[in-house]
Amino acid sequence: ASGETAEVVAGNYAVGVNAVAGYTAPASSNVTVAAGASKSIKATYAAQPGTLTVTLDPADVRGSAVWKAAGTNHASGASATLKAGTYSVTFGAVDGYVTPAGQSVEVPPGGAATASATYEVKPATLKVTLDPPGGTWKVAGTNFASGATATLAPGTYTVGFNPQTGYATPESQSVTLAAGGSKSLSVRYPGLAGSVRYVLSPAEARWAEGATVPL
Repeated sequence: ASGETAEVVAGNYAVGVNAVAGYTAPASSNVTVAAGASKSIKATYAAQPGTLTVTLDPADVRGSAVWKAAGTNHASGASATLKAGTYSVTFGAVDGYVTPAGQSVEVPPGGAATASATYEVKPATLKVTLDPPGGTWKVAGTNFASGATATLAPGTYTVGFNPQTGYATPESQSVTLAAGGSKSLSVRYPGLAGSVRYVLSPAEARWAEGATVPL
């Protein structure tokens, strides 16, 4: 084993080393040992390169997403040949998705390392302002006050409006939200037509359209 001493008779010797997985063994050495003398030999194994393969999810991002190690970008599923060691793996930005956090990956000598990362879809926001502001609006089963902002997954939603006393309720609206996008709506409640009832005394009295009655 490494560091051990072997006793030999004086003479010439070829000293070789055994193979170690993941390393390239040094060449054999020729050594002459004189009577009563000692010799020391240092042999250094060279670490073989390894590979790193990174898979990116979901499949929708693979056409544009990249991962980076040792200063080089690679596509999802690609393998990089690297010296044995620890590497910081980072990920490129993709529109509409949250970029995954970086990772530390160990590449073994002569071996293969794998890693994976998932891009999450960015949420969208929707803000609705009502006139008058006393009403509420609803989307995806939740009610919100005027001026409030809802955080939603990308998609198409029906925005409804709850009744306000004295006003006609606006019709629902369809809104499509893109990943990472935001939309704002301003919605007016139309006022309802009012009426005035006059009670005249004596009962025989009448009032005419356009007449002015003191109040």
